Amino acid sequence: MERRAFLGTVGIALSAAVGGCTARGGEENGSEQTGTGTMTDEDDNQTSGESPTQVSGSGTVSRTVSDGSLSEPGLRKPHRLQFKNATDDSQVGTLQIRGSDDETRFEEQFELASDASVSVILTALDRYEATISLASGTSKTVELGPELFDCNTTTTTAAIQSDGTVDVMTASTRMACPGVVTDTVPAGESRAERIGEDTTEDTSRKPHAVLLGNPTDETWTARLRVADDERVRFDGVYTVEPEANVRVVLAEPADYQLDASVLETGAEATESVGADQFDCNSSSTSVSVTDGGELKIASISTLMACVPPEEAGNETTDADNETVTDADN
Repeated sequence: MERRAFLGTVGIALSAAVGGCTARGGEENGSEQTGTGTMTDEDDNQTSGESPTQVSGSGTVSRTVSDGSLSEPGLRKPHRLQFKNATDDSQVGTLQIRGSDDETRFEEQFELASDASVSVILTALDRYEATISLASGTSKTVELGPELFDCNTTTTTAAIQSDGTVDVMTASTRMACPGVVTDTVPAGESRAERIGEDTTEDTSRKPHAVLLGNPTDETWTARLRVADDERVRFDGVYTVEPEANVRVVLAEPADYQLDASVLETGAEATESVGADQFDCNSSSTSVSVTDGGELKIASISTLMACVPPEEAGNETTDADNETVTDADN
């Protein structure tokens, strides 16, 4: 199917999460320079008493908030947050970005000339809260959720208007993103996904199930990535309410790597699923979010003896060897 991308613009009020460091970029009139250095929060975040970073007219300075979770090849892209002065006068404002753990990921004060902007690349998948505080006393908070981190190129722009308000809009390409799921599973409900199709004629092979569950009385946001030897096949981010669960079926026999994490706590767990686990037995991997947002992961399987496919057709039973005689003889 031919996919078409177009630019859509919509207002947002969203939410998102994860830790990181900050990189600074330079400033150039009419263009953007991406920073290559990495700085700690202590080095990069301004304290109250420091002079604001000045950005000249039509110029852009770049910052990066990252923990590396989206820097590796995968199915999701980073999100860009742009703070812009759309007025004819210079404006002073502070941009603060907090993660889902309520820790500050970025904070800096800027003096923006007319049409100047700040571009912050969020390369860590999380649920963020960005607050813009102007010298005039105006404040605007924007929530940036994990749904913004998919295969599309997406930018959220917070622009200071001539009346002193801050308008927030999001622009994004609209490509279909196979293997990318961002969903909320209400309490007690379930969701199901299937990865691939088994094209072999071996009917004795059973698929492997990955079960993500939340048996706690709290709501957690969990990420589940499935990769084979060639690429990432699935990247699901689920906000799972109490007693909610997700079932992901791996249909194609292969060697898989499962990576699970909890956005609010940073807890991580991994498990390998080998191609040899796709046999006549029923097998599954359970990923449970425990109290405190920790993870427990384990694989189980039945232990039936499996007859090789090449031998299955030669099997005989006692019934096959029975001789039927006439009751009169």
